[in-house]
Amino acid sequence: TTTLNPRYMGRRFEEICTKPSDMHQNDDKADSSMEKHREHCVVVRAKIGDHEILLGAEIDCVASSLRAQNGSSCSNASSSNENVWIELKTSVYQETERQRISFKKYKLLKFWIQSYLVGVPLIKCGFRKDHILKEVETFETLKIPRIARDKGGWNGNVCLNFASEILKFIRKNVKDPSKVYRISYSAPWDSIRMYVNSQ
Repeated sequence: TTTLNPRYMGRRFEEICTKPSDMHQNDDKADSSMEKHREHCVVVRAKIGDHEILLGAEIDCVASSLRAQNGSSCSNASSSNENVWIELKTSVYQETERQRISFKKYKLLKFWIQSYLVGVPLIKCGFRKDHILKEVETFETLKIPRIARDKGGWNGNVCLNFASEILKFIRKNVKDPSKVYRISYSAPWDSIRMYVNSQ
């Protein structure tokens, strides 16, 4: 097991996953080198329905396809074509059926849409309990919707169609491209509102 400092559990997990294997002896100690991580940012063109959009994203780490399949540690970003992008996440360790359903319904949806649109094929999730890393599981992004459909979960196609309708709504209602618009979608989740930002 590995202790995750509550101040930066997600970042600590990223460090553990990207640290060379010969440096894992001191995983239980905070490392100031976390502040010095390199960043690998990409700009990609994605298509949702009839809409093409540009997305900027930070890639957590990469690994060779063989290392990714074996679940071993990945390294900081590299430009090699043999490398596979990987998203790193943390979540609460699931001990009850209610927690497992909640994870599939909410967390996996966020994980999936973020990685799917950018083209990240793998998501490595560290499950924590009381700041202790209990388990690590790797998800294939394209298989997540199938996992989530169990027990009345969400449908990936419905999510993408909803996003397409939002983009259509935006394109129809943006009259002045020089202005900044704000979009809100809040409870009771029955309407989307867009208005010009006065600031």
